[in-house]
Amino acid sequence: ALASKQARALVLAAIERIPLPRRAVLVMHDIDDVPVGHVASVLGIPMFTVYSRLRKARRELEAAVRRLLKEADAR
Repeated sequence: ALASKQARALVLAAIERIPLPRRAVLVMHDIDDVPVGHVASVLGIPMFTVYSRLRKARRELEAAVRRLLKEADAR
């Protein structure tokens, strides 16, 4: 249970480091399971932009998680 709580806190902290326009797409699609077309419609952006932001947000999330894990290990 503790490991699960720590993993959740790590992911939430990493998500907060993603700029809002990309974070919104990532959360809507990957966490809330909103289809790409609906994300585009709700945010008023082209589907290509959704895919672009999603791809970049996933990379940023991965990098943020790595950074946070490194910071935690340094303590």
